[in-house]
Amino acid sequence: MTVSHETGAQEPKPHRHAVAVVAATTTIVAAGVTVTSMRVAAADTDRACSLAVAQSTATMTTARASIVGAGTALVRVRGVVLPNEHRTTRAYADRPGADATPAGRSAMDQPGAAALPARPSGRVLIATVVRDRKALSAARQSTTCGSRDDAAAIDRRTMRTARSTWVLDRACTTLADDFAAFQDEERSRFAEEQPRPRAN
Repeated sequence: MTVSHETGAQEPKPHRHAVAVVAATTTIVAAGVTVTSMRVAAADTDRACSLAVAQSTATMTTARASIVGAGTALVRVRGVVLPNEHRTTRAYADRPGADATPAGRSAMDQPGAAALPARPSGRVLIATVVRDRKALSAARQSTTCGSRDDAAAIDRRTMRTARSTWVLDRACTTLADDFAAFQDEERSRFAEEQPRPRAN
């Protein structure tokens, strides 16, 4: 207590205890906010990691299917027997490439022919699939994630794997289409080599 010089009455001292309680309460509230923020951040990290790992798993499933499909395509183009005809063709790998042909000109110099793009050889198309398949085979599924940085890194790897899968699928489609065209050419060659019946 303090004494007032004007009234002579005693005045109460500042309530230090009350100030301390307010300070403690503020500290507790701040700590509670911090804990809540940490929990929210942890939940966000868990969600980010779960999504990243799930996307990695799905992408790798697609990639593995593409790898298997590429292997099947490579085996198929080694075949030298025409389906349902039992005739032996030339090796597809020996099929030469072709230069681009401008519109209005064909190999027979016939007018009105459509432009044709350059076509790689069979050997080049096979090598492209082999290369792209090997590159995709190096991809790995991500199963461990403990931070948002980990999740971001997994997302980047997943995007690279998806891109490599697309590249391999495109190469396989090009190979399959060219192999089908090659077989059609072989059928035409066989038809031309057939002895023609003599006219009576």
